[in-house]
Amino acid sequence: MSTETIVGPSKRVLMLQRNDADGVIAPAARVLGHLRCEGLQRVSGMFLSDQPPASGYPRVRQSADGTNWSLVTAVARDLSQAGYLFRFDFVRRFPYVQVEWTHGGVQGTYLRAAVEARAGLTASDDPIGSVSDKMQHVRTDKDTHFTGTLAQNAQETENVTGLDSNAGSIKSLAILSDQQLDWDVVFYSTDGFVNADADVDSYLGRVEFGAADGRQIAGTGLFRYDAFDLNLPYLDGDGTNELHVGLVNRSATAKAAGDTGEVVLRIGFQPQ
Repeated sequence: MSTETIVGPSKRVLMLQRNDADGVIAPAARVLGHLRCEGLQRVSGMFLSDQPPASGYPRVRQSADGTNWSLVTAVARDLSQAGYLFRFDFVRRFPYVQVEWTHGGVQGTYLRAAVEARAGLTASDDPIGSVSDKMQHVRTDKDTHFTGTLAQNAQETENVTGLDSNAGSIKSLAILSDQQLDWDVVFYSTDGFVNADADVDSYLGRVEFGAADGRQIAGTGLFRYDAFDLNLPYLDGDGTNELHVGLVNRSATAKAAGDTGEVVLRIGFQPQ
């Protein structure tokens, strides 16, 4: 496999592996790509497949000479509605980077890997553009958003208007809820949300809350959840200045509809 050299402040490389003969990816070890990074400090990316990988995979390694490889990061598994999603992000110490995946003994129909090398997250190098110091708080409406019932693992999606920019970062998230449940708040780049086609699904990331994270004041009223120090890059791919967001109930207890199941999200958004 050839080695691609990356030079400059930022460049994204998209690699797609598929068996050309029958459209099936056999459960065999495969190196998805070699990169040689010049003058770049961070490497990040993702793997997405419809089947889980073998133990110890996926893995990302680096090398001083392109021959002797060492593991640089453990990649945590994130089971999403689009399949098996794995992310990685690390500070590069050697010029050569290798990404590798192996299916766990099961044939798959798609496998996608994206890798980005960048100089850093300064205003000029940030892959989503210059980020301002301005913070915007966007909130959903209890009477119009997330008003239905949600069984366990079910999701309700909303398009929340009012962003100052189509691009930026999610910095904080708070939930006000009538019920003390396990929640996932999922962010998407378009109002198409979930799609069985991994090239179409617009999943960006999620924030998880356990039921115990929800606290009342003086033992009464709303349950309050919060997460700070987030840095989730966000881009409205529809260009509508909307926040495309889903709420997933992970509890066995169903989220109630109407007045007894009200939920409000408050999102700290830093525009580009």
